[in-house]
Amino acid sequence: MRQLIFFIYIAFLSLGSFAQTNEESIELANQYYKNKEYDKSNIIYDKLINDKNVAKTIFNNYVNSLYETKDFKEASKIIKKMIQLFPATSVYEVELGNSYILSGNQKSGNQQFDNILKNIKNNKSNITEIANSFIKIKQYEYALRTLRIGERMFPNDNTFNLQIAAVYQEMGKIKEMLNEYIGLIEISNLYINDVQNYLQNALENDDNKIIKNALFDLLIAKIQSNPNEYVFSEMLIWLSIQEREFEPAFNQSKTLDRRLKENGNRLFNLASVCVANKDYATAEKCYHYIIDKGSDNPYYFNAKYELVNIQYLQITTKDKDITKAIELKKNYEDFFHEFGKNASTITLIKDYAHILAFYLDSIDLAINELDATINMGSVNQLKGAECKVELADIYLVAEELWDAVLLYSQVASDFKNDPIGHLAKFKKAKVFFYIGEFRWAQNELNVLKASTSKLISNDAMDLSIIITDNIGEDSSMTEISMYARADFLLFKNKTDLALETFDSIVKLYPWHSIVDETIFKQATIYESKKNYNKADSLYKYVCEMFPSDIYADDALYARALLNETEFNNKTLAMELYQEIITKYPGSLFVVEARKKFRTLRGDIIN
Repeated sequence: MRQLIFFIYIAFLSLGSFAQTNEESIELANQYYKNKEYDKSNIIYDKLINDKNVAKTIFNNYVNSLYETKDFKEASKIIKKMIQLFPATSVYEVELGNSYILSGNQKSGNQQFDNILKNIKNNKSNITEIANSFIKIKQYEYALRTLRIGERMFPNDNTFNLQIAAVYQEMGKIKEMLNEYIGLIEISNLYINDVQNYLQNALENDDNKIIKNALFDLLIAKIQSNPNEYVFSEMLIWLSIQEREFEPAFNQSKTLDRRLKENGNRLFNLASVCVANKDYATAEKCYHYIIDKGSDNPYYFNAKYELVNIQYLQITTKDKDITKAIELKKNYEDFFHEFGKNASTITLIKDYAHILAFYLDSIDLAINELDATINMGSVNQLKGAECKVELADIYLVAEELWDAVLLYSQVASDFKNDPIGHLAKFKKAKVFFYIGEFRWAQNELNVLKASTSKLISNDAMDLSIIITDNIGEDSSMTEISMYARADFLLFKNKTDLALETFDSIVKLYPWHSIVDETIFKQATIYESKKNYNKADSLYKYVCEMFPSDIYADDALYARALLNETEFNNKTLAMELYQEIITKYPGSLFVVEARKKFRTLRGDIIN
């Protein structure tokens, strides 16, 4: 008995040793293959191919290696061996035909392919496997014939249409591809999401708009011939949104909304997409359409709320415009007259106060609004804290510094572990920075650098580095004090005065370490003024001259956004996003840069 156990143990050891040897051999052969040393890889693969356990693993590399050395006879021999070892796997049958064609024997290759189709099994997975094998070797006509057989064998399975359409796309047959996709949603509108996903990928790579124009013409024709089939209008709206053509999407959405009596739901959702893409004009049209339906409409309040909100967004992301601010003030007051000042409108009250203080210099009125809101009985703690931070900001604009510090301190204490608390603490540190108390600011920032809020942590780190780099023993306080004053002017929305001060720093101290931060700030101001060329040149200067400094990745990301959204330079935008990913892997912008890069490349982003 012990002797038997010993022999079994030795057998297991031998098997383990053999498996390990195989793994090492495969690794070595693959390395030769990768290095294009095909004669060497072929010798090793030839010894391994008879082992059924590894044959599938090495097959593709081995056959391709034989093709590279023009040994088509040996390749055919190996493929036939695989057919014997794995008779249920159709991939090898297709590869055999491919080996004949590559050797120059087109007739034998076609005969092999025809035999495969004659003997095709009544099995969906087998049909798909064969079709994919044909696609892999670019035998698209045979792939189509395979899928058509599948359609006949499984008449109730419409997913073959998607595969057929994909083959037509590979062949460049746009009309046929679109007919398959649209034909599928004619069968059932339940396939609309699948069709849209496939088409989205096609459209992202449609630089010459060939697919877009053909799809547009096809959908218009379908709408005209089938006016009661709303799925084609749905597709047309979707197409317009994909192409960022929101005005046509708005017009089509209105038509469907009226026909289907949707109460504005479609328009409300479209408005959100428009806002995300900064098409505020079309978003406003969507909201006005809903508002015109009357106060009984379920989206009436939300439409009015969002209408004022996007007007706020437009004003606060551009250079100061007093006329627009006065118009917005009246719109806020009309809104509050209709809906009141209560728990559901607190965010708008906060934003209203911001416009009063930062754009219209109505400091006292803004303070009164926020005081009343904070003391409102129905305010939840978080909303109240947000209002306190806004009130502190306004005290800071009024240069009532210690009132601002007191409020920031309250929020930081009450919300120690929340983003709003971290924000308040950061703003408190900036007060000290603005007034030149750099050591006090640094003490506050040291705590924040470990914040769980990545954005605040990053901002704290940046400001801390600015202070550390510019208040050392070899540096006077003059330059950083000027920078702090300019930054304070920028905070108070005194952009022209801030720009003048930043300009002075660059002119007076061109070699000082604070110059890169100064130029970056100049760029942001020019961007807010819509002087995009000037902004881009300054961002570029920061990237090229200060690649290791704190704002290098910020400047690179800002340039990428400008080239994507303002200059419509897709190629350069992709290069800049890629540079962020590779050059600054720890940057806060990496995740968004990767997403934008993939979108511009044409990937489908879920």
